[in-house]
Amino acid sequence: CVSSNDCQPNLACFGVDGKPSLSRTGLHRIRRRLDARGNLAEEAFFGLDDEPAVDREGLHRITRDFDERGRMLAWACFGTDGKPSICKDGFHRQVDAFDGRGNRVERAFFGVLGEPIADRRGFVRVTATYDAHGTFAGEWGWRLDGTRVRIR
Repeated sequence: CVSSNDCQPNLACFGVDGKPSLSRTGLHRIRRRLDARGNLAEEAFFGLDDEPAVDREGLHRITRDFDERGRMLAWACFGTDGKPSICKDGFHRQVDAFDGRGNRVERAFFGVLGEPIADRRGFVRVTATYDAHGTFAGEWGWRLDGTRVRIR
C-alpha cells in the first residue's frame, strides 16, 4: 500500500487457535504510520515477541517522505538496531526530484553517513530528460567518478 485507501495501519498474523503466529515471510506484525495526507510514511516489521524483525529484503524499518502531490521524494531503510542500514540495492537512502510536469528528473543514492553511494548498477545518480511536450527523451546514470552512461 502507498496510500490510506489501501493501507491498514497494523497487520498481525494469528493461527486458527487465536495465538500469534508468523506469516510466510517470517513476520508476525507490520506496523505502519501514515502522514497527514494519508501516504505510507513508515513501515516496521516485528516477530512473535514484538521484537524487531526483518522483511525478505533484510529491512526492519522503512521511512518515506512525500510532497504535497503525493509523490514519494525519498525513502530510507533501517536495521533492527534502529540505525541506518544499506538496503539490497546497495544504498541507505534514495532521493527523487521532479519537474513542473511531475516527471521524475533525478534519483540519487546515499549511504548511511549521507555520502553519495552507488546502487547495484554502479550509479550514484540517475537523471532523465523530457522534451518540450513532456515526452521522455532519455535516461543517464552517473558514476561516482562523474562519468555518464546512457541507460535508455
